[in-house]
Amino acid sequence: MGFYVLAVWLVSVLIGDGGKFRPFLYISPTLSMSASSLLLILTPLAALAVAVAVQRNPTAPFSELLRIVRSVVGPRVVTGTLLLTMIGVFYGAFTSAKNMLPDVFHSHWDTSLAKADRLISGGVDPSAILMAIQGNNLTILSVVYGGAWHVLVFGLTALVAISRSHDYVRKQFLLATLMCWVLVGNAFAATFYSGGPSFYDLFTGDSSRFSDLTKSIPAVTLAEQSYLREFFKTGEIGIGSGISAFPSMHVTAATLIALLMGSMNRRLSWLGIAFVALIEIGSVRLGWHYAIDGYVGVCSAAVAWWAAGRIVGRNPQLRTRTKPRL
Repeated sequence: MGFYVLAVWLVSVLIGDGGKFRPFLYISPTLSMSASSLLLILTPLAALAVAVAVQRNPTAPFSELLRIVRSVVGPRVVTGTLLLTMIGVFYGAFTSAKNMLPDVFHSHWDTSLAKADRLISGGVDPSAILMAIQGNNLTILSVVYGGAWHVLVFGLTALVAISRSHDYVRKQFLLATLMCWVLVGNAFAATFYSGGPSFYDLFTGDSSRFSDLTKSIPAVTLAEQSYLREFFKTGEIGIGSGISAFPSMHVTAATLIALLMGSMNRRLSWLGIAFVALIEIGSVRLGWHYAIDGYVGVCSAAVAWWAAGRIVGRNPQLRTRTKPRL
């Protein structure tokens, strides 16, 4: 992680724009988002823990509840918070690198990606097919793509970071996440630099190709996209700034979360798959990505998860996996 941050700083120096190197941009947002998302996730689990404590020790349920909490969290809260702070620095470096792409790459792949999308979908743009999603369903999809994604990604990352019950999968998940954000979010994004359907006009000058789609996007999503347009035009950097469509990091991160959920409990696998499907559909219907961006994101996350598992599995100390306890 430290080498990555250093590499991004060196790139900012080489392109002569050190102002775009903002490694501390996300420390506060990452910690606050992780805490609030973790609270939302743990609320139903806390109710379950109380019920279990009462069942196990009806005469002293509070003592039993404390024992359960200590068995799950313990001193990991301190080290987990430090880890989340480091992740915040990493996100800052990632956003810095993402905002440097226009300074380094002056060609784009939007036309080719849009053609590939249409070819894979039998001659029709996937976004045109998904235009059938309207009204309340579109609003729900927007909430899932924005709010639910942040809650699950930040909340489960925080849970894995602070809970010692998830030692068995912590390093695999965090290593796979690091690999995806660097290789998929930076390397692939730089190689196939593109803007996506909502920014097709900004990158190609063609404002008609996806005009029907952009006209049907909910106001809250349009506001977010306008926010990115302004930062792109001014060349400044801010929270969440930077335009890069291929591959979809929303789908990539969702796939990693689905794999994590399946590792935590096999019964959660189908919920994880449904989550990935909704994020992929939302990314296309809301104009953020071409469908192929998500396809590559899913494959990339699966490969990174496998590779991280192989790397972690070489460490004898990590071969003995302790199943989560309540």
